Amino acid sequence: MEIPPSFASYPRASQPGQSPAPRVVHIGQISTAWTMLKSDFGLWIGAVLVALIISYAINFLGAIVVALTAPGANTFQTGGFSPGLPLLSAILMLASYVVSGALGLTMTTGISWIGVQRLRGLSGAFSDIFTVGGAFKQVFGFYCLVHLVVYLPFLALPFASPNALGPVVIGWFGLLLVAMIAYPRWMLVPLVLIDQRVSIGQALSTSAQALKGQYLITFWVMFCASFLSGLGFIACFVGVLFTAGLVYLTPAVIYHDFFRRSAPVPLGSMGDFSTPPPPGG
Repeated sequence: MEIPPSFASYPRASQPGQSPAPRVVHIGQISTAWTMLKSDFGLWIGAVLVALIISYAINFLGAIVVALTAPGANTFQTGGFSPGLPLLSAILMLASYVVSGALGLTMTTGISWIGVQRLRGLSGAFSDIFTVGGAFKQVFGFYCLVHLVVYLPFLALPFASPNALGPVVIGWFGLLLVAMIAYPRWMLVPLVLIDQRVSIGQALSTSAQALKGQYLITFWVMFCASFLSGLGFIACFVGVLFTAGLVYLTPAVIYHDFFRRSAPVPLGSMGDFSTPPPPGG
């Protein structure tokens, strides 16, 4: 496959005629993501900015709806997570968080998918932020399920006493479990859904099998990528636009190292993890 000149400088895990790199997660993948980020700051800054604006706009509208249905809820300061919240407000709040969170992550997955395509020597397209490689419904559905499971304990708030902390503690503990246990195991699910055109169940299995035995290093690599991405806040918050893309491009590099293809595979086809990909594949 001939690589367009504009993407020739992009780092790649292997070149034609070379032995492919081992399928492992390592800290050097953050460096590769940073190289990609520097090579086209304009694209990544624009993509991150669009995704964040749309996500926060929907979240803000949801907060307004909750505030109107529950005037006493301190929605904008606490996120509405306070005991004694009316049931309707709690449901609306849950729907707002699920939709805005899922939409935001779906669009940032589009950023990761552009990164995968660039690593494969393909051009990618800014529109992939919205189409997500033609798998918008699948990826959005997956993130909705994740957010629904995470935020479900907060629906107990309307039935809790004003000083009850149980539902809040359980809810935030659920977020912690997702961050430390579920995420390292199923981090590649959205990109598998896009690239391999499989069901959510198959994507969960594919991601877990690919990262098996590497969950801890995956967590630390992504923790470091997130930390470095957040350093942009030091520069009066504006700098984050230059660094935020790192946390979205690092999964792209990891996925590319594990699944090296020049184009999406046919529907229902999955890679064989027991054998390495062909050189330059």
